[in-house]
Amino acid sequence: MSRTGSRLSLPLRLTLFFFASAARGATPSGLALSLDPPRLELNAEAGAEKTETVVIANGSRAKVALKIYGLPFSVDEAGRVATGRAAAGPRDASGWLRINPAETVVEAGESAVVRVTLRVPREASGAYWTMVFAESLAPRPLASPASGPEPVNVGLRVGSYVYVQVGRPEAPSVDASLSVGREDGGLAAICQVVHRSGGVLRLTARWRAAGSSEEEFVLLPGGRRIVRFQPQGGLRATEHVQVEIEGSGIRLRREIMVPAGPGGR
Repeated sequence: MSRTGSRLSLPLRLTLFFFASAARGATPSGLALSLDPPRLELNAEAGAEKTETVVIANGSRAKVALKIYGLPFSVDEAGRVATGRAAAGPRDASGWLRINPAETVVEAGESAVVRVTLRVPREASGAYWTMVFAESLAPRPLASPASGPEPVNVGLRVGSYVYVQVGRPEAPSVDASLSVGREDGGLAAICQVVHRSGGVLRLTARWRAAGSSEEEFVLLPGGRRIVRFQPQGGLRATEHVQVEIEGSGIRLRREIMVPAGPGGR
């Protein structure tokens, strides 16, 4: 999952940042970073402290200065990731993070180890989440003209998801409903999956009809996800469609028959 964004630094220059919510990213100027592991899944007790490490690799041809920090994130029903303070909810763990070092310089082709410590409040219980980002501090210029407009710089930010389970999780449970609806390109099967209990769930939706496909996704506590299946041209009238939702101790199946009528192919 990735997106792009921009930030304006006045009055000196325009800085374009490629914001990657994934653990690897690169820019047209050759700046390349990766953050490993792309996901941290931790178990902790209330009032305890937990430390893990992440490795930032610089795949560029020049050294890069970085800052490392945590930010809230949220995922909507379509799987789109939003980051920033506006994405913070009651299960945000960003305030628990202590990152050392918070800034570093990584030489070309080298890597740096960063310690990520979570200080869990005594009153915490259940599942929480946040993201750890590594962001370039001194993006290189795309151009540096002797006269005319100020140069445009390009930077990069890559992130790793952090999921924390405090105490023993409840037994995992989801609800799933299956329907058929008209979308661009014809009829599609639409499955809505709703988190009912348990911690962070890693699930796979496997579709079977005239064709097949599968999609992996993460379902956060209290969240829901809508997954779709639409073969080229849309589903056929009276076609039998089946979806299996599996993972994290969950296994269920839903089936539906595409109704006959003007909507089918």
